[in-house]
Amino acid sequence: MDETSPTGGMLYLYWNPEDEIGVFTDASESNVRFRNTTSENAKTVTFAPTSAVSGTPAYAYYPYSAEAGTNMTAIKGHISSAHTLNAELDNVPGVYRYGYYKSTSGNASSFGFKHVFSIVRFHLDVTGTKLAGRQLQDIEITVKRGSKAVPVCGDFTFNAETGAHTIGSNTSNTIKFSFDGQPVLDDEITFYTTLFSNVKKNDVLCFT
Repeated sequence: MDETSPTGGMLYLYWNPEDEIGVFTDASESNVRFRNTTSENAKTVTFAPTSAVSGTPAYAYYPYSAEAGTNMTAIKGHISSAHTLNAELDNVPGVYRYGYYKSTSGNASSFGFKHVFSIVRFHLDVTGTKLAGRQLQDIEITVKRGSKAVPVCGDFTFNAETGAHTIGSNTSNTIKFSFDGQPVLDDEITFYTTLFSNVKKNDVLCFT
């Protein structure tokens, strides 16, 4: 899930052909790997199992991971502390979603997906500063609340039915972004990422 399309203040994320989801069926089949069968980026796509499935999909999550486990109420996830943004700045790192059931036709189920965590928009404008005209290689963001570190990435678990999540012990309050295209800071730059939903008003974000 890479391509972003901001429209009327809304951000749409498109499924891409490489996307995979984990599925739990009504026949007690757990964390079954389903692969996108659509050949282009799209809002609505079809996923098919990569192995034989006897039941009907009941719950789903994105992205699929063999290490996510078989407990649909405590799926294991991880948001990395280092990401690379492509030259177009249209990939959104760290996205996790859980599916909500909509309908069934035969052995096929229709799902909508909601985000487990917030997607954060960063907008950089260095007009009139010493940074104008320089190439942007990377940014490191550290979040604190007073002297206390505020975790924004790391390990967590979440519920595939409700999206409720629990942050683990292996976390970090610092996240780093490398810019593949090394854009020149002569225009405003906008990029997106996923962070734990911990950041509150008056928290201090330090950019280096």
